[in-house]
Amino acid sequence: MGDAMRAHESEEGRRRNPPRSKKKTAGKQGKPTQSAPQQIVLIMHRPIRGTRPHKPRDYRAVNKFEFQTMRYDRDPYNEPRDATDPRFHTLRQQDIYETLYMPLKDRVIKQRYIDWKYIRTHGDKFHDIYEVCHDKGLDTLMGLKYHWNEEVIMQFYATLYLEKDDARTMHWMTNGVKYTSNIATFAQALGQPGLEDGDAIRIHDSPQLNAKDISDLYLDNLEGVPGTLTGLEPYYITLNKLFRHTLMPKSGDASFIRAYSLNLLNQMKFKEKIHVMDLLYQEIRFAMAEQKRSLPYGPYIQKFIDHVSGAHFYKDVEHGSFQPRAEKAPSSGAPSSGPSSSRAKKSSSPGSSSTLNALKSLFCFCKRIDRRQEKIRRSQKKSTLRQKKILAHLNLPVSPEGSEGASSDDDEDFPDPFSVQHESPPPALSSDDDDDEG
Repeated sequence: MGDAMRAHESEEGRRRNPPRSKKKTAGKQGKPTQSAPQQIVLIMHRPIRGTRPHKPRDYRAVNKFEFQTMRYDRDPYNEPRDATDPRFHTLRQQDIYETLYMPLKDRVIKQRYIDWKYIRTHGDKFHDIYEVCHDKGLDTLMGLKYHWNEEVIMQFYATLYLEKDDARTMHWMTNGVKYTSNIATFAQALGQPGLEDGDAIRIHDSPQLNAKDISDLYLDNLEGVPGTLTGLEPYYITLNKLFRHTLMPKSGDASFIRAYSLNLLNQMKFKEKIHVMDLLYQEIRFAMAEQKRSLPYGPYIQKFIDHVSGAHFYKDVEHGSFQPRAEKAPSSGAPSSGPSSSRAKKSSSPGSSSTLNALKSLFCFCKRIDRRQEKIRRSQKKSTLRQKKILAHLNLPVSPEGSEGASSDDDEDFPDPFSVQHESPPPALSSDDDDDEG
């Protein structure tokens, strides 16, 4: 442990006080050149144990409320430094890194920046998407390109502590060094207005919306499913795709709209600007207290850390571009761009096609459940029959053969009551691939 710490401190001293670059001989132009700044290469690895044994605490099994209280209310930097790995201050930070972040399939969400040039070039397909994002102050950050280092981002979240002050002071560690900054410096690094942007709407100041709260964003002549892309106006489908890669990065099923993504999408109906830095801060705060969530904002956090530390870290993850596919309006004549200005009352009569679709979906759902249960029953019967044969072979008492010996190869099927009235199956939920490029 002592050797590891001394080696780290020696390396840290060289990083903080690097040798002055020697001027090279004159180049082709006859001008002296300087060597490029040395990059710091950080790679994810399990914590160093040293000579002190330590069994990590698995924070995936910790009570959610207890974990949130620990992350929000306990300042780790007021506690003695007891980590066995010099990258961390406390064993708690070290264990969070090892048990929460290392096992994740997608440790840091693979965000992409928006290719605004592509969208503006194809303005006939995307209409006023760029203009709306520009007017709301979102376009600059959404179009920011910056590669990142996965290990740097994991260390940031594992060691992050947010003070409850007006400046929103932030403490974290990178490569064993503690840094302190605030939201104003974060905004400066990203080229965004800071907390003084008082007229902008702070998305998280309002309660989180439910899926039904955005039902007015769905087409009236289709049976929309609030909280999903099914029936959502093409204009908002495109916006949601852009947000999933930038301001509200998510992993998992792209056809669902969850949490404060609902609030952000709903706010696009209005003209007020959106406070981007408050949105980032609140989502980072949520992410640090989550136990099974991929880490967001790799490019933005990396740029922030580079700005504060002055260091040059090797970037092992490329920040690629995103060119959305133009969403087509349904053939029923629904609007293809922009939110619709007029809405017709949805039909809910018993004889409407939408009602038949719903009933048929329910019937098919029940039929699938019954077939699944029948498979389970067959498996149980085979298992029972096998056990009885084993017992009989061992000359042990066996109960008389029951229904498990009867043949049940034929499935009992149900007549489809909708086969005449409704020949085609109901429309399935959309599972639009969020990763489609132009």
